[in-house]
Amino acid sequence: YYSQLGDLIKARESIIDALNSNPEDPQVNLYAARLYYQMKDKENAQRFARTTIDLAPSSMISEEARYFYSRIMSGITEEEQMLNRDLFLEAINKMKKRDMESAINVLESVLTIEPYYWRAWFLKGVGLRTLARYEEALTAFDKVDELFEDQVSLHHEIGKCHMGMENFQKAFGHILYAFKNRPQEPEIMGNMAIVYMYLGRLEESEVLFTQLKKTAPGFRNIDVYMNELKKLKKRKKSSRGNGC
Repeated sequence: YYSQLGDLIKARESIIDALNSNPEDPQVNLYAARLYYQMKDKENAQRFARTTIDLAPSSMISEEARYFYSRIMSGITEEEQMLNRDLFLEAINKMKKRDMESAINVLESVLTIEPYYWRAWFLKGVGLRTLARYEEALTAFDKVDELFEDQVSLHHEIGKCHMGMENFQKAFGHILYAFKNRPQEPEIMGNMAIVYMYLGRLEESEVLFTQLKKTAPGFRNIDVYMNELKKLKKRKKSSRGNGC
C-alpha cells in the first residue's frame, strides 16, 4: 500500500514487520523482493526472490519469483522479458518439430537477453543432447540453478549425456536421483536398468527390465537390451571358477 503511494520508507518498515511476524511466508518474501527492487537495492531483491522460491518451490508464487529473479539478475524490464518469452515459445515450437539446430539458435538469442533464464538453459541442453553434442549439453545444464523447478528432469538429462558418452559411472548418481523421485516413469526406469547393466549390477537390471516389459512393452529397444543382459549373465556365469 505504502509503496503504491510512493512512500518507500514506510513500505520498508511495513515489510520488515511482516517478515518478523511471518519470515517463512512466500508472499511476504516476494513483496520484500519487489520493494527492495523499487528501492534500487538489487542484493536484497535477489535474496528475497530466492527465499520465495526456496520456501515454495512448486507453487505459482514460486514461478512468479523465478521470473522476477531472472529479470532483476538480467537487468531487463518486464516488457523486455515478455517479448523474450515470445522468442522462447518460438524455440519450443521448433523443438516440437525436431528442428533442434534452429531451436538452439533461437535459445541462444533468448539467453543473450536473459542469461539467468534457467528454463532456456535447460532446453538448450536438451537440444544439444539430442544432437549428441554431450559436452556442450553438460555446459548448458551446468548453468541451470539448484532452484530450477524440475530437478528430476535436469538430473535425468545430465545422466543421459553421460550415458551417451558411455560413462555409466558418472551417469549413475543422476539417473538414480531421477529414478528415486519418479520410479514409475518408463524412460527413467529403462535408463536405470541400462546403467545397472553396464555397471555389472545384472540382477538389479533384470528386475527393472522385467518390470518395464510388463508395464511399457513398447519401450525403445527393450528386447535388444534384454538379450544383451542375457549374454552378460551367461558370460558372468561361465567365468566363475575358472581360476587364474
